[in-house]
Amino acid sequence: VMTQRMQLIQPEVQKLQEKYKDRTDQQSQMKMGQETQALYKKYDIKMSAAFTPMLISMPVLIAVWQSVQRAESVYNGSLFGYSLAVTPKTGMFDLIPFYFIVFIFMALSQALGVLGPQWLNKQAQKKLPVYKQSDKPVQGQGMMYFMLVFMLYIGFTLPAAMCIYLAVSSLLRFAQTAYIQNKYVHNKKEAI
Repeated sequence: VMTQRMQLIQPEVQKLQEKYKDRTDQQSQMKMGQETQALYKKYDIKMSAAFTPMLISMPVLIAVWQSVQRAESVYNGSLFGYSLAVTPKTGMFDLIPFYFIVFIFMALSQALGVLGPQWLNKQAQKKLPVYKQSDKPVQGQGMMYFMLVFMLYIGFTLPAAMCIYLAVSSLLRFAQTAYIQNKYVHNKKEAI
């Protein structure tokens, strides 16, 4: 919910940045920081709350990753008669259509998982008249695209089973974001 709140107030944050754009002295920068903190306080945004779930889930994610990599089904399993131990890279170089499909499915899932929340927030901004829409790019967009490319590289070089795992986890993550957006942002305008 914190991430959604931060993205919804993004136009107000950008106004502050625009206000102090040409002021590079330390006093102006401190004033901008104070106004930004006041904005976060006004909308009950706690920066630590945005990162805590990610930090807590990292050990679990690493454990799941390790168990899936060592799973018997990865080494000996197959899907539709195709080995899950073969990487999409190898399968695609051998011109096997199954591995093209798996990689494309994973790529589309990753794109939805990375870019979908941004689209959902734009939809929320349209529905909530309290927030003015902005045509400026969202902060951290470069990192989003880097992560998308990085995940595509990982999916291309790991076994097909891991590629499927990445695709499904990305779809679930997007579904979770859409649910939170619908339940807590769209339906409870006053909560933000």
